[in-house]
Amino acid sequence: MRSSFTKKKKKMFNNIRRLTCQWRRMSFHYFVPTFNVRMADS
Repeated sequence: MRSSFTKKKKKMFNNIRRLTCQWRRMSFHYFVPTFNVRMADS
């Protein structure tokens, strides 16, 4: 029972880490171009 619980917890942690990685990559791709455009405008 305990081993399955730790396994589930580990899986959840990996999912969260993967989501944060995807979100960081997405935000990077979205924010950097707009930031460059703003710098070019001003």
